[in-house]
Amino acid sequence: MKKYFLLLIGLYGAFFGQAQSDSCSYRIFENLAYLEADQVEVDSLQRLHLLVPEGIERPPLFIWVGGGAWSFVDRHMELDLARKFAREGFAVAAVGHRLSQGTFRDLGRTSGVKHPAHIEDLAAALRWLYDQAGKYGYDAQNIFVGGFSSGAHLSALLGMDERYLKAQGLSFANLRGLLPIAGTYDIVDYHQVFAKHENPARRPLADTHVKDVFGAGEADFRAASPVTYLDQLTLPMLLVSENGLYNYTQLFEERLLEIDYQNYQILHEFNFDHAGLWRDLSFGENSLTREVMINFMRKHTQKTAEAQAPIDPATFATIDPLIDTLYAVISGPAGERDWLLFQSLFYPHARLGYTWIEEGEEKFRSFDPEFYVVFHRPIFQENAFYEQEIDRKINQYGGVAQVFTSYQFGFKPGEIVQRGINSIQLIRENNRWYITQLFWQAESKELPLPELKQ
Repeated sequence: MKKYFLLLIGLYGAFFGQAQSDSCSYRIFENLAYLEADQVEVDSLQRLHLLVPEGIERPPLFIWVGGGAWSFVDRHMELDLARKFAREGFAVAAVGHRLSQGTFRDLGRTSGVKHPAHIEDLAAALRWLYDQAGKYGYDAQNIFVGGFSSGAHLSALLGMDERYLKAQGLSFANLRGLLPIAGTYDIVDYHQVFAKHENPARRPLADTHVKDVFGAGEADFRAASPVTYLDQLTLPMLLVSENGLYNYTQLFEERLLEIDYQNYQILHEFNFDHAGLWRDLSFGENSLTREVMINFMRKHTQKTAEAQAPIDPATFATIDPLIDTLYAVISGPAGERDWLLFQSLFYPHARLGYTWIEEGEEKFRSFDPEFYVVFHRPIFQENAFYEQEIDRKINQYGGVAQVFTSYQFGFKPGEIVQRGINSIQLIRENNRWYITQLFWQAESKELPLPELKQ
């Protein structure tokens, strides 16, 4: 973990490019109609593109809805993103849906649908895709739904308001996880952002955009808001934000914290604006966000869940076995690590991080265990890494504990490339210990390990 993490940032592109598979060929089926002819209102929109990887038995299906403010969504523009995921072994459906009018951007767009037409189309597409799994060869038991911007709103709503699934004879049980990327989830708040915008020129959008999509009043906004249905949320969720619409995701995160929902992950990509994140997902060769999404879906596929035996709480009934496992699970020759075991060591929403000195100033960066896995997995597949503990100090009071554990690591057994200290916070719940925070700092000439100080 340690300074190695800092060093690898500079080398990441080279390592990552070598480790990415990007090797699955795929078949593409374009413009498939997901409705019967007598149900179609706008034939050019109510269709989907389907990409199915070859040589993989029953791959998971990722249903993807593009962005476009519910008025300018274009499934054709999502094909580059779909190809990226298909090459990683996922079947991908880029779904189109009916559109709302869009006079806020195009004065000629004076007609269109309102909510719930968009989400009804998405539910109908899911029904069709579920029924066609045998024909096209993907796994109907491993279906994920995600989307960007307005598509993020729709993917979250589909997995939180079960009415639309039930209308198609489906339920939440037919989904494995949700991946809303850079969306808005509280339409009441979304309307107010425009109605009270500091720029008067933006205020008309409260009517020409929000009301044209969702209806005229607050009751309509609430009915269309995923946050209204938090009590129905049971599915694993990966939320991703960027620096432009971060506040919308932050508001959703706060609501999740209020209900103490634990089955979700959040990635805040502050290095990208809204359009930049979409370009990275669609065209970036080494997109960390895309890798996080891939890892999330692999983690939550049924086959992976079945292959991973549940951790016996007695295994970590004391602190020492947990710390021993932490070191052991990341160490070894080049090859795959047991990342499910690694992630099981951490309490939900745990944080990892490191501190370092740059130009005389102390710096700090933190992330979640999922990011650690995404970053290091391709590197460890290509490179040996051995981390060894050289000292451990435990302070415990009831169900809380602090562990200072000194380490050294190298690229072959016994080699010492770097040393430092891990500071680990732990809690005990249901008779087993979990890591809630793991922060570290590498040794330097100015900051030797305590036992070396004169």
